[in-house]
Amino acid sequence: MNVQRKVLIVGAGPTGLTLANDLARRGVAFDIVDRKAGPTSDSKGLALNVSSQYGLKLIGVRTPVGERGMSISRLNLHWQNARYSSVNFAHVRGAIQSLVTQPQAVTETELISALLHVDVRVKWCHRVANITDTASGVSVEIESPAGELQTQHYDYVVGCDGKHSVVRKHLDIAFDGFDYDMHFTLGDFDIDFPFGKHEVQYFVYPDTFFILVPIAKGRWRVVVKFSGAVPDEPPSVEDMNAVLARYFGKRFKLGAPAWISRAPFYNRVAQNIHKNRCFLAGDAAHLFSPIGGTGMNTGMQDAFNLGWKLAAVITGQSDAQLLDTYQLERLPAIQEAAASSDTSTQLICKPDNTSRLIQLIAPRFVNRTFLKKVLPSAHSGLAMQLTLDAVNATHTGVDVSEQNVFAAEGKLNPVVLHATNKLTPSNGDVFPLAGPVFIVNQYALSNPQLRLRVQALFSALNGMSGAQVWFVSGGKKEAAGSAVVQLQTNMPQRFLRLPAFLEAETPSPEWVQVVRPDGITLAVRKLSDVKAIGEQVISGLKIKNIGNQTKQVAMYE
Repeated sequence: MNVQRKVLIVGAGPTGLTLANDLARRGVAFDIVDRKAGPTSDSKGLALNVSSQYGLKLIGVRTPVGERGMSISRLNLHWQNARYSSVNFAHVRGAIQSLVTQPQAVTETELISALLHVDVRVKWCHRVANITDTASGVSVEIESPAGELQTQHYDYVVGCDGKHSVVRKHLDIAFDGFDYDMHFTLGDFDIDFPFGKHEVQYFVYPDTFFILVPIAKGRWRVVVKFSGAVPDEPPSVEDMNAVLARYFGKRFKLGAPAWISRAPFYNRVAQNIHKNRCFLAGDAAHLFSPIGGTGMNTGMQDAFNLGWKLAAVITGQSDAQLLDTYQLERLPAIQEAAASSDTSTQLICKPDNTSRLIQLIAPRFVNRTFLKKVLPSAHSGLAMQLTLDAVNATHTGVDVSEQNVFAAEGKLNPVVLHATNKLTPSNGDVFPLAGPVFIVNQYALSNPQLRLRVQALFSALNGMSGAQVWFVSGGKKEAAGSAVVQLQTNMPQRFLRLPAFLEAETPSPEWVQVVRPDGITLAVRKLSDVKAIGEQVISGLKIKNIGNQTKQVAMYE
């Protein structure tokens, strides 16, 4: 049976493969093509941050991604060969308290394996030759491995095809930014460094820096900064050893690399990432300095944001205007990530900024909150907060500080990341999200007035594709009034327990949290304002038949 493919993903790197996994599990027919003969053999991108690890679980990837990598619990900063400060991921609350480092080739192979589990294969050696916008979609001319040109029609095209993106060129989108006046040589080496096997080391000096990252048992990624543009000659282990010897003496000497390369320091962001029926994601949309390891993770966040929106529009649940929110949400987040990456790069690489860096990360009492909360949250990816413009337009100024929940609109929701099944306890794994989730304190079912409000809301919003209702409670706070009582709604209902570290933030019975399919909190509102909840959900998800559903919600006011 010849199924009409709705989406073309151009590029099978980490971003394209993440998007492919998301679309496959949401039932969207697509093609994913790449001009290469197979997965990259390069090591390149290394780190999967905490947010990306959760994101893969939320889109339903169940095959291991990152389980063969190294678990990174701490980032250590050394100044003049003395350890000065650190970022400790033990301060990140949750089941995942570490980064994962492994060569990009391994990550890609694992994501391809996850695709094979849902019977999807990458079309390697397929080159996009031409893209033409049509009245009903996008016409794409693709060259096969045999050199034959075939024209395919798609509803949407997503360019995940890297810094030389064909899709970006077709859209005639500027790739604004700059290159730093320096480059780095990086390689993977088998060497016995006397440092923690689960810790990354940043060594900073007035004139240079280098980074040591464990990526497998006995294997380290070594990154060394050099001034000036990338030379024409191939990278040299001798040059790297010369830098190490200057500061470490003869204690260490790099041998033959498993992989070695040179690369410039970039800071570039596409002027637009959505135009007509085409989108940009990953390196096609942004290039960052390697300081902080944000590049690959930012691309995966692009995929998490776009995947469910494409599915909602293609399946007819949401209006096509939902796709406009991809640029509205992701472009500011990308620009912020680029600015943060530039700040970190300038602080570490420019000698005149060294004193500022030292003051900022000094282990002093005044920096306690910054070191224990801000830095771990930022490097884990959990600090990301999207600006939900469509939601803010209908927000009535409710003071979220009135309730005892730390879910914030635009951020990953902690309940969907950490709640466990109350009736059939699981191993605490994350539940994949097929649609929006409504989270209510289970005690609301024991209050006749609140129960009526909850019933009214879910009766009005019945029929939303993939929507679920989650009733949560904290283990130590449970009482006789928390018995499991089913609501009259077609939405699947879960009765969940929050782990001990979240009990203090159990949602108040008077409030409801609404979470999008990508795990982002869409709304946090009082149950007393049923109409506003409905309007915010309909507006934020661009649900079709808005007038009819708003009228239904208004009936309960």
